[in-house]
Amino acid sequence: MDLTSLTTPFLEFYYHMFGSQIGSLSVQVFNGTTWSNELTITGAQQASQASAWNQQYVDLSSYSGVIKLRFVAISNGSYEGDICLDDISVIESPACFSPTMAGATVNTSTTATLSWSAPLFGTPTSYIVRYDTAGFDPLVTGTNVVSSSLSTSLTGLTAKTNYEYYVRSYCGGTDSSAWVGPISFYTWYCVPAPTSTDGSGITNVTIGTI
Repeated sequence: MDLTSLTTPFLEFYYHMFGSQIGSLSVQVFNGTTWSNELTITGAQQASQASAWNQQYVDLSSYSGVIKLRFVAISNGSYEGDICLDDISVIESPACFSPTMAGATVNTSTTATLSWSAPLFGTPTSYIVRYDTAGFDPLVTGTNVVSSSLSTSLTGLTAKTNYEYYVRSYCGGTDSSAWVGPISFYTWYCVPAPTSTDGSGITNVTIGTI
């Protein structure tokens, strides 16, 4: 890779590391003389095969001219140690880096807490969350929520519904990161609590079809 045309070069890639035999993934750079290790990720990073891929950046600004890059993947055994890579690029440093490791916790049938981790580089002014029912296009529809922290709480959701959300960093002015997502969550279906008894001291509850 020739870095000559880049002022602040970064390596960008996506990875998926799920399985009980995941060892580690390393990124190494050759400057023409020696190989240097710039990143190591150890152990499973996804909760399931269906989990979203993680975006990763590696700062290459200490290098110049022509370099070589290599990924070193170590498995502890079977196919459950397989590591996947995609969308590998060497780019100019983004003006605003994306948040990472997003997830959701459903609290009730109509509320949920959405969370994410800070970007690997930079300090955003805030974060923008866009959510709607599953399958929506964040470039067309969705409801926006702005958060100054690494989480936000949603209310007024519809019970027993599949939702998705995206999140991105906002760094001021016109600088925003790419959307991270979709991240899925499903609101509960709850039977209302009983409000009366038949006089026997035993509460009667009729549960319909769910």
